[in-house]
Amino acid sequence: MRSRVANGDPHDNRRAVALLATSSAGEQLGNPSPVRGGSVDKEKRSRFFFGVAVSLPTLLLGLLVVHKCVTDTLSQYTRTSGIPYSANTVAILGEIVKVPLLVVAIGSFEGWSRVGPVLREALQDKPWDLCLPGLAYSAQNILYFMALSHVSAASYQILSQSKLLFTAFFMRGLLGVKLGAKQYGALGLLMGGTVLTQLSEVSRAALLGGSGGQAALYGGALTVAGAALSALPNVYYEKMLKKEGQNQWVKNVQLTFWIGTWLLVFGAPAMVQAVMAG
Repeated sequence: MRSRVANGDPHDNRRAVALLATSSAGEQLGNPSPVRGGSVDKEKRSRFFFGVAVSLPTLLLGLLVVHKCVTDTLSQYTRTSGIPYSANTVAILGEIVKVPLLVVAIGSFEGWSRVGPVLREALQDKPWDLCLPGLAYSAQNILYFMALSHVSAASYQILSQSKLLFTAFFMRGLLGVKLGAKQYGALGLLMGGTVLTQLSEVSRAALLGGSGGQAALYGGALTVAGAALSALPNVYYEKMLKKEGQNQWVKNVQLTFWIGTWLLVFGAPAMVQAVMAG
């Protein structure tokens, strides 16, 4: 349930895992995503906007796309203009905001009587298992803001999709998921588009003179590194949830705790330095 759509890319997203797993499963079964119940179920799952019927999955996908575009654009704007701010501090604040939202989600879906037991179980049920995934997510959260300081929001959105390549690789190794020829072809096109986008960004920045070309190349490298750091814990988290008896809410609580803890560790030197200087 934990969505790494958090702050756009970093804040969340096992979307890559879900999309690849669903597509692969459908291809292996020879029936990709059948619709059960015919037109009646379709109608029930539709919402009407301005007289046009829109299915709920399509609506949610559209909202995710809008959220992603707006978040990346605003983040890039604030990083390149205005008063400088600490990426680590923003990431910590983001995790703090998620805590009450997570509690409300547990109460809404599991019942408010389950909030206490879920929190206690999070402390007792192998809390160290998500320590390293939390480290990867926290590092990716910081790289997100650093990358947007050197590349445009549009280029970042395209380059960050390279996480699908890493996700496919890790799913093959950790989950044993086999992709079909069409999926490999799609990943190849994605890789080609990513390379062309980076070359275009570097060329455009070089034409402006100065160190713009190097900055764009550096930002692209940070984006790809962040994509890799996002893909590995995504797949590992998916593998963990597939185990029998796992409670997704417990794992979400543990993961949020470790992300916040690692962000505090990363920010500790700067905090100490600020206290010493003040």
